[in-house]
Amino acid sequence: MSAAKFIVPVADRVANLPPYVFATVFQMKEAALKAGREVIDLGVGNPDGRAPLNVVTALNEAIEDESWNCHGYSTFRGLPRLREAIAAWYYDRFVVRLDPDTETLPLIGSKEGIANFMRAYLNRGDTVIIPTPCYPAYFGAARLCEAEIAEVPLREENGFVLDFADVPADVAAAARMLILNYPNNPTGGVCDLAFYEEAVAWCRRHGVILVSDIAYSELGFDPEAPPPSVLQVKGARDVAVEFQSLSKSHNLAGWRVGFAVGGPEPIAALGKVKSNVDFSLFGGIQMAAVEALTGPQTICRENR
Repeated sequence: MSAAKFIVPVADRVANLPPYVFATVFQMKEAALKAGREVIDLGVGNPDGRAPLNVVTALNEAIEDESWNCHGYSTFRGLPRLREAIAAWYYDRFVVRLDPDTETLPLIGSKEGIANFMRAYLNRGDTVIIPTPCYPAYFGAARLCEAEIAEVPLREENGFVLDFADVPADVAAAARMLILNYPNNPTGGVCDLAFYEEAVAWCRRHGVILVSDIAYSELGFDPEAPPPSVLQVKGARDVAVEFQSLSKSHNLAGWRVGFAVGGPEPIAALGKVKSNVDFSLFGGIQMAAVEALTGPQTICRENR
């Protein structure tokens, strides 16, 4: 029996959206497994370690705690305890002070947050600079905003750190947003604080929003020089917003826990978009995230 054809075509923004590369790889893997073939999966980086026991325990305790209903709707901005834990973790890790109420926002994974942040700031036809090679989700998020994508190559001889001299003058003049991802996926390139200082100055000079994705910040190999945060740069909150994830650092990829930090205005703009499309994270997972951020960070060292 043939499937009925739906009577209305999809929107152009979806029709023009290429398949997500990791979804395609997953389909290929499933087909190979069904055919009985042995598969070595080199697709999406999916942690194979267990979630920390203290984090799992915190989730179970939150579920069993009858003093509150963690199964109900959460607040749009996430639980205050989680926002406070995010701010405390940022100070402990980067010596960056954040207002938990106005400068932090829990996310259902940083992938969702970056996509919704683009919704908040990109109009149709706006230019977003995406250094490549990169995390492919950036492309899809930009295309769903009907933005123009300007790819700028990351060169191996520069350690895969963006050289702003490689950004064409017309692209710099047209750009509204720049995506930076360090430590970089997929190259492993790492930047230093001096690079972030240059990036903040460049973005301020050109009127560009800097989106910093530091999902791999806790996996830096050199304990004497851990990867920095762009918010360590004086005045960075005028131009930058940073996204973090517990997926790789704490083996919580399937739990979908991330957060955004930055100045009050961009965080409020992101929150405005999210309040129209979700109710934040499940309460039990939020309490587990509090434990992940405030408890022992042994798992991060092990994952390096």
